[in-house]
Amino acid sequence: MIDIDVGRAFRKIGGTPLVHVPMLSPVWAPDIKVFAKLERHNPTGSVKDRIAEYLVNDAIAQRGDLLTTIVEASSGNTASAVAAASAQKGLGCVIFIPNKTSEEKKLITESYGAKVIRAEIDQDYMQLAKDYAESLGNQAVFLNQYDNLMNREAHFRETGPEIIQDMQGGVIDAFVSVASTGGTISGIGECLKNYDEQIRVVMADPIYSVLFDEFYRHRNPNYQPVMITPDGHLREGMRFRDTLIEGVGKKRVPNNINFDIIDQAEKYFGGKALQLVQKINQNTDLSIGASSGANALIAQRVAEQLASEGREEANIITIFADGSEKYKSKFENSEWLTDAMQYDH
Repeated sequence: MIDIDVGRAFRKIGGTPLVHVPMLSPVWAPDIKVFAKLERHNPTGSVKDRIAEYLVNDAIAQRGDLLTTIVEASSGNTASAVAAASAQKGLGCVIFIPNKTSEEKKLITESYGAKVIRAEIDQDYMQLAKDYAESLGNQAVFLNQYDNLMNREAHFRETGPEIIQDMQGGVIDAFVSVASTGGTISGIGECLKNYDEQIRVVMADPIYSVLFDEFYRHRNPNYQPVMITPDGHLREGMRFRDTLIEGVGKKRVPNNINFDIIDQAEKYFGGKALQLVQKINQNTDLSIGASSGANALIAQRVAEQLASEGREEANIITIFADGSEKYKSKFENSEWLTDAMQYDH
C-alpha cells in the first residue's frame, strides 16, 4: 500500500516551479531554452489538481443539495485530483479508469476515499462512467473532463497567467503540450495567445491518435488524413491502437480542444518519449512521469526547429504533468521498461 499524506489534498493548488531544462536545448544553440512547469508539486501530484476544483464546483452548481456523488473517467491523475476535491466538499466519488492505468495511480485515488473501478481491456471506461452516473439520477454528476469546458477555463484563468508571471515579462516563443482532453493546451494556449499572438502553440500527439490528422484537416479541408477518411472512418488497412503513455492521444476530438489557437502538431513514438523520461530522471534532479517525456521530446524538437530557422535565442514552455512516483511499478520493472521503449505507439 502506498503511504499517502491525505492532508496534502487540501493544500494550495498552483504556484508550481517553472524550471530551465538545459539538456533539452540543442548543443549548438544553448540559448534556445526549454522551461518546464513542475506540476508534481500540486497537492495530489499532478496538473489535474488545477481542473478538479473547477469541475466539482460546476457539478455542485448543477445539482445543489441533490448531489451526493461525483463520477469521473480518468487514466489516473484526474482521478486522484477529483477524489480529493470531492472529499473536501463532503461528496462521494466513483472513478472509472482504463486498464493501462498504473497501480500507483489507482491506490493514490483510493487513498482519498474514492471507489475505483478498473475497466477491462475491451471496455470503454468513459461510457461505463457515464452509464453509472445516469443510473444514480440527480444525485450524481459525470464530470466528463473531455467535454466539460470548465477544464479549459481552469487553465485559461489559472495556469496560463501563472506561466506569464513566472517568466517575469520575458519573451515566450513557443508553448508545447500533449493533448488528451485538450484542456491544458487549449486553455494555456489561448491565454498565451492573448498575451502575445506570436507565441507558437505546438500540440504533441502520439502515433495512432486522431488529433494530429484532425488538426491539419481543420486548417486545410483538402488535407488527406493518414488514418481516417473525411467522414471520420478508419482507412482501409489502418486500425487504432491504444497509446503506450497514459493520458495522451485520443480516438475522437474532445470539446475542450480548440484547434484555432494551435499552430503546429507533431507526432511522436511513445517508446522514444519513455527513453527521454529515463534520461531526464537519471541525469537531472527532476522526477517526471510518462506524458512529461512526450512534452520534453517535442519541446526538444521545437527547439531544434527554431535553431534551424536561424534563431539564436528563444524561450519554449512545456508542462511536466506529474512525477515518476506515480509510475514506480512500471519504471522499476526492467522487463516492462525495456519492452516499452521499443513500442511504436
